[in-house]
Amino acid sequence: MRLAALFYAAVLPCAAQVDGVPPVDRDRVAAVFKTFLRDSAELPMDVAVTTVVADARGREKRHTHSTVRLLFRGYNQQGERFSMRAQAGFFSYRLLHDSMAGDLAIFRAFSLLGVAREAQASWTLTEDRAGLRVRSAPVHCSGFIMDGELFPKHDCAAAEFQLGRDAAGELTVDGFSLDSTNLPAAGKVRYLGPVQVRRYHVEGNLQNGYLADDPRPFLVPKHVVATIETDKGTIVVTDDHTVATKQ
Repeated sequence: MRLAALFYAAVLPCAAQVDGVPPVDRDRVAAVFKTFLRDSAELPMDVAVTTVVADARGREKRHTHSTVRLLFRGYNQQGERFSMRAQAGFFSYRLLHDSMAGDLAIFRAFSLLGVAREAQASWTLTEDRAGLRVRSAPVHCSGFIMDGELFPKHDCAAAEFQLGRDAAGELTVDGFSLDSTNLPAAGKVRYLGPVQVRRYHVEGNLQNGYLADDPRPFLVPKHVVATIETDKGTIVVTDDHTVATKQ
């Protein structure tokens, strides 16, 4: 499976200083985001996938769980292009496709920041006592299209990242969220068919991953939840990622 993502942004630099808390330098923040897969050659991950489907009354119609293997086969931050290959047993084939919702959302969220193109990056940085947040602005939006998968083919999306600091005081990416902002809209969703999509929301956190031949950490997905709310029901897909020890 080969996928490509190219998202462009405009300039909107902003940082806030609240109650004497000094703003964090944007270059430091951009450097942290660049550790996401950081031009990895191959990074195998095991993904525990759970899909829960409920009808409009909240009654559960489907609850399935399996594990799939996801191999990131190269990620170029400058061009924001990547490819991946997913593998699963015959009975887990549908869940393999379900798992793509969370993984594609992560790439979309990072791409909206445009950190590989700092001169074009469109994000605001704010810090207060509640913490450090980075928000992207919805840009170059198109109409909403969802044609049977669990991830929009086209939409107008915005992302937010929550940052923290580790024991050494270094910046860390603690969590993220991604939302389609041009809803409600008509679409077609697996398990529910033609629907009115009311909300598309993905959130999760990240972790440092290591490969045996590389002592430097990769920022990789950890726990990711995609939620699709429609007039016919709700679909929730949960992905839990573990860096695989064997390919």
